[in-house]
Parts: sequence; structure tokens; C-alpha cells
Amino acid sequence: GRIAAVRAYMAFLNNNQLNMLRFAREALDQLPSDLAMWRSIAQVHLGDAHSASGQLVAAQHAYARAQAEAQAASSPYYVLLAGVKQVVNLLYQGRLQQAYERCQSQLLLAERYGLSQTARAGGILAVRAAIRCEWNDLDGAFEDARQSIGLVELEQNVVLHGLSVLCLARVRFAQGDLKGVEAIIDK
Repeated sequence: GRIAAVRAYMAFLNNNQLNMLRFAREALDQLPSDLAMWRSIAQVHLGDAHSASGQLVAAQHAYARAQAEAQAASSPYYVLLAGVKQVVNLLYQGRLQQAYERCQSQLLLAERYGLSQTARAGGILAVRAAIRCEWNDLDGAFEDARQSIGLVELEQNVVLHGLSVLCLARVRFAQGDLKGVEAIIDK
């Protein structure tokens, strides 16, 4: 089961949806309920496979199960990871209000877990910035994106840093600040 979960992760890194789905299901079939952390990892990759293939409702269910498993395993990092994936999935569905509310609850969880000054919280802020930008709340979006970059730079998380910078560039573009966008790209 653990090996299948690792293989699902490797398939994720290789953007291989079929193997992600196959190995995530295999892991879930083989992992006992007392290995909740491993089951959470497999559920995340099952959700990723569903999301990548456009099966957003199935992805949402997998991410919710991943978050529940992570809570059972007392793993705040994976609780937040599964939560952020749920938020992004809601965005894909055009459910901005629910995504925003979920961001708020994830930020409260991050604070409760003592992770409000981490890259994971920065990723949540980046997603919230994207939502605020959609709503034309450009000042709020700018502040969220700026805070997000500050947090992800603390941990040198390349993926979340890219997301944060992209959000900031999008906000600057929406503000009509092309020089600001150019400065972001040049940095």
C-alpha cells in the first residue's frame, strides 16, 4: 500500500493521470485504516487524478476524504494541503464564494496549527488573492499576493512561490500597472 502511494506521487510528478489513478486506488485498497497518513496521501493523488481528467465532483470527494484522513493522523500539513486542493477545485467549478469561504477557514486552521507564517499559508493567501482579483477587489488581492510572496520566500517553496508571483502579476495587470507586471517578470 505504501509503495503504491509513493508510485501515485511519482505519477503525479510525471503528470501521468492514468498511473496516478491506478496507484492511488491500489494504495487505498491495500492500506489499513490505521495508516491514515498514507491513506491521506493516496486520497490527495486520487483527487489530483480526477481533477486533471475533469471529474471535479469526484476530486472534491477525494480531497475531503484526504483532509479527514490527515486530521485522523494529526497531520496539519496534509490537512492544509487537502484543504487548498479543495479550494482550487472549487475555483475550477466557478464556485468563487465557496472557495473564498474555504480559504478563510483554511487560514484559521493554519493559525490554529501554528502554521500561519508558513509557505502553506502563503499558498492559501495566493488563492484568495486570485479570488479577490476576480471580484475586482484589487487592493485586497494585492495585499494577499504580497503577503503570500513573503511567506513562501521564507521556505523557498518554488511551486508556491510561482503561484504567488503569478497572482501578484495578475493583480498588477488588472490594476493597469504594466510597469509593475514587467518588474515582477524581470525579478
